[in-house]
Amino acid sequence: MLGPPSSWPSCLRSAVDIILPSAAQIVLFWGPDFVALYNEAYAPSIGLRHLKAFARPAQENCSELWEDLEPLLRQVLKTGETVVAKDRPFYIERHGHPETVYFDIS
Repeated sequence: MLGPPSSWPSCLRSAVDIILPSAAQIVLFWGPDFVALYNEAYAPSIGLRHLKAFARPAQENCSELWEDLEPLLRQVLKTGETVVAKDRPFYIERHGHPETVYFDIS
């Protein structure tokens, strides 16, 4: 768990300060648990689950897409290189029913 923002590393606080006011949809996955930090523009992308997903490990709130998402996140963690995909399909339940959504990710 991250704890209070005052205890976060300065680089994390800086990153969050940059993404929060952005009009672009941004989610940042932090640390080995891939804690999800995102802005209001991103919230509709995960639907109702956004009420409990902020600052929580991604696997807790993305269980149905974890099989697709985890390898991408682990690759970034392992290599330090950006993963880029356009119109990447993900299966998600965000409005009370399953759907396939397409995201541009990096």
